[in-house]
Amino acid sequence: MGDTTRTGWIGITLLLSKGYFLRQNKIRRTAFFVLILLSILATLLCQSEQNTWAASAVDHATYNNTAPLIVTWTAYPAHCDREAELLMPAAKSCLYQCEFVDREGQKLHSRKASAYLIHGLSINFFDLPKQSTEHLIILLMRESPLELEKWSDDRIYRVPKNYFNATMTYRKESRYFYAYGQFEMRTANDAVESVITQDQLLTSLKKKTNGSLLFISICNSASKREQKIRELRKFTEITTRGRCEKKLAINGSATNSECKSNCKDHELIATHRFYIAFENSNCDGYITGKFYHRISQLLVPVVLKRRIYEDAGIPPTSFIAADDFDSLEDLGKHLNYLRKNDTAYLRYFEWTKRYRKPDVYETNAMCKLCEDIYKGNRMIVDDIKKHFSKDQCI
Repeated sequence: MGDTTRTGWIGITLLLSKGYFLRQNKIRRTAFFVLILLSILATLLCQSEQNTWAASAVDHATYNNTAPLIVTWTAYPAHCDREAELLMPAAKSCLYQCEFVDREGQKLHSRKASAYLIHGLSINFFDLPKQSTEHLIILLMRESPLELEKWSDDRIYRVPKNYFNATMTYRKESRYFYAYGQFEMRTANDAVESVITQDQLLTSLKKKTNGSLLFISICNSASKREQKIRELRKFTEITTRGRCEKKLAINGSATNSECKSNCKDHELIATHRFYIAFENSNCDGYITGKFYHRISQLLVPVVLKRRIYEDAGIPPTSFIAADDFDSLEDLGKHLNYLRKNDTAYLRYFEWTKRYRKPDVYETNAMCKLCEDIYKGNRMIVDDIKKHFSKDQCI
């Protein structure tokens, strides 16, 4: 019996012993007694619900106490807080089921981890799991080597060069390929929202009265894209939103403004024809969400280096590359031409007849990691610098 319940019964006993109820009429005596009983029952019910919730929480924490445990050793950086959300969907339908927890969650388990995920931007080489044949240590990294140097002072290169068993990155050479998007062939069973129809394409064209659009918040990039954007906007219209508006202005009159709805201003997107998808780094395989999201929203991406995109298997006629032109002025003239020529513009959407929207892609990286654990597959990255380095950047 809980303290609250015991106190309630003591109170009733004392009241009865003093003859309190004898001095009341029958109706008041009955009513008061009922109130006391209801109070006690409410207390017991509350305690029962709390105990049930606690038991449920324990059951949830230990429901799968035989599944291999994958632990995220480091916290996700603030701008990567959707990482787990992006990794999990395919893992849930995986033939090989593992349990995914953070370091705090690991304390609820008695079994050892089968794998540790370490985010490259959050790595602390004074606080790392020890190498062991009993678990895998995986480097998770979606930023470029140049951004790694900028934001984390090359921390991953300060650990032993063969510390990691494998990597989970945007590079196809990674054991666990984790891209921002992928062009996958359409099938007869595709969900309606995963494909673009010709009717949707023609309907969207009617609203596209403006030129290029750009959402940008990192204003000092390794690719020097800021200078290129300022030069390009001398020759073609570019609507700019984000913290870099002032820096990208060519007349000094622009003011910074935050992107609406976390850079998802659908009205702006719907009324523009192109998206300036210059990356902060020009590195092999480094193609971020800005490309895949905007092309899925029926904007033609304008990129810096064609080779990077074609090497990633992206349809060559789905984007415009600046290095196809002799100058940024020539690029600007081409964009202006496409604003007035619907037939030529629509050729950049031929890919929609064969491929799904690339931003509906779900990585199977976690599923493959779980499969390796079940099968006891062991691997090692001999030298992390050779696998993930600035040499991969132009």
